Amino acid sequence: MNKKEISADTLNVIGTLESYSKKGLRKKNDLAYLLEFCASTSDYDTMQALLLHGSALRNLSSKLAEGNLPEDALNLVQNEFSEQLQKISAVIQTIVDVNWDQQHSLRLTEIYLEQTKGSVMNILDLSSDLHLFKKMQSEHRQTRSSS
Repeated sequence: MNKKEISADTLNVIGTLESYSKKGLRKKNDLAYLLEFCASTSDYDTMQALLLHGSALRNLSSKLAEGNLPEDALNLVQNEFSEQLQKISAVIQTIVDVNWDQQHSLRLTEIYLEQTKGSVMNILDLSSDLHLFKKMQSEHRQTRSSS
């Protein structure tokens, strides 16, 4: 498939998310591609899975980074971290398998699916952006429901 362009709507969402963020987005271009893929293919379940597993992974990573968990809790958090890492990797693999955009599919494979420490770090960066998106989405829903 040919290289897909990112729509103005998706760029607006990314711009809004960057404005919402205090530190900026870590994987802005990849997030834009994932949003565009989900919107263009009407694959909202995949988007929700990315948000769910990305946000969970980011929260677990924060817990592990605190470093003050008792051993039994640490083991549980590490196991859940591994599980969420596998789940978000599976979602990314599903997007790659569709091969909606060959160039981006190759990039996603190289950056996120290589089973290296670097790939894990990249997934954590993407998860941070997904967590931010989910947080912004939740706040927007709260604002709308209280209006």
